[in-house]
Amino acid sequence: MITEQDSVFALETEQTSYLFRVTDTGHLEHLYYGRRIRFWDASALTEKHSFAPGNGIYYDDTHKNFSLEDACLELSSCGKGDLREPFLEVVYPDGSFTSDFVFDSYEISDTKPEFASLPGSYSEDGRVEHLCVRLKEKAKDAELELHYYVYPECDVIGRSAKLINTGEAGITVKRLMSAQLDLPDCGYVFTTFTGGWAREMKRTDTQVWAGKHVNSSYAGVSSSRANPFVMLSGEHTTEDAGDCFGVNLITAGTTMRRRRSAHGARPGW
Repeated sequence: MITEQDSVFALETEQTSYLFRVTDTGHLEHLYYGRRIRFWDASALTEKHSFAPGNGIYYDDTHKNFSLEDACLELSSCGKGDLREPFLEVVYPDGSFTSDFVFDSYEISDTKPEFASLPGSYSEDGRVEHLCVRLKEKAKDAELELHYYVYPECDVIGRSAKLINTGEAGITVKRLMSAQLDLPDCGYVFTTFTGGWAREMKRTDTQVWAGKHVNSSYAGVSSSRANPFVMLSGEHTTEDAGDCFGVNLITAGTTMRRRRSAHGARPGW
């Protein structure tokens, strides 16, 4: 089930809840993902600050108590004080690379549009709970769509992203991720599965603290070398009890699209 109330979006499966909200600045703040909860006032889950961050960069002169570095977010970008590795990284026609995508609109439906040339998640009956959140870059001719697909019975939430160039000049896309998940705790166990021909799926567990942990492959395909599935679990999680987040990349790639208007066609990504 997907609902929106007071700028808070709730995506719920039979056993899980996924919550995020639109902040006063128009950014998407991630609030919660885990076991299903009941909530009446999402303010209990929001990050609150009464003064400017000590060694961070506040967002603007109107919101000196808000820094993108301090909030859990649905997407990160460059140049506005968010120091995460970016979800989105583009270079605009004038050479600038600062992006600031803020909320514009949303749409909830029970169908999932098919991708033009890429595989994606689906349900056998064709019905998928779908949330599309549209964001606009404040100073550039670009839009970003975040798509969420909810499969209640199997406790799965899918995500994809689409960047649209609404201008006449081209933009360079250096990075565009399908999902970002900021978790509030630390000490998770990062589980990956690697191997080779006839010895697939060797499990490797790594305790996650500070630093960067990557599961990747340079083969161009997933294969047995590096399975595109990872798990984040509590230190004492077992197959029968405990918290565990499973993430599976369906595909990686980009497609070109043209955005049509009443005045003809514009090239866009």
